[in-house]
Amino acid sequence: GGSFSLFEVRRQRMAAKHGSGSAVSDHAMLAQDLKAAGILEQEQAYWSLVLPRANEEFQEAQKLTPHQKRAIRHIRQLAKSNHDKVLPDLQRKLAGLGYQDVDLWMTLAYIRELAPIIIHVNLTKMIPFMDADTHYRNQFETNTSG
Repeated sequence: GGSFSLFEVRRQRMAAKHGSGSAVSDHAMLAQDLKAAGILEQEQAYWSLVLPRANEEFQEAQKLTPHQKRAIRHIRQLAKSNHDKVLPDLQRKLAGLGYQDVDLWMTLAYIRELAPIIIHVNLTKMIPFMDADTHYRNQFETNTSG
C-alpha cells in the first residue's frame, strides 16, 4: 500500500465522479499509473524524447495489474539503490583508468538504449512449450528453467 494505494483509490473515485473524458485528465491518469509502476515523471519525459513508441509503451504499462506495477516499482527501486551505491566507486575507477564521466554516461546510455539482449534457451527442451504458447514466459511463470 502506502501512498501509491491511497492515490490509486483517490484517482478511481475522481474518475467515477468526474469521468476521464479530457485529454488532460487522461494524461494525468497515465502519468499516475506509470508512477505506480515506478516510472517517474522525469523518466516519462526522457523516454518520450528518445523512444519512438514511448506512448504505446506507456499505454501497455498502464494496463498492468496493481501487483505487476508494485513488482516493477520494487525492482526499479532496487536497481536505483544499487546504481546509486556503486556509481561513485565506478566513477573513481574509470577516472583512474583515464576515462571521463562522459565516457561512463555514454556507455550506460548504450547499454540501456541500444545493446542487444541475448536469451539463452535449451531449444530441445523449450520448443514444445514455446510452440504451444503465445508468449515467451519467464521461469517464475512456468516453474521451470532451461
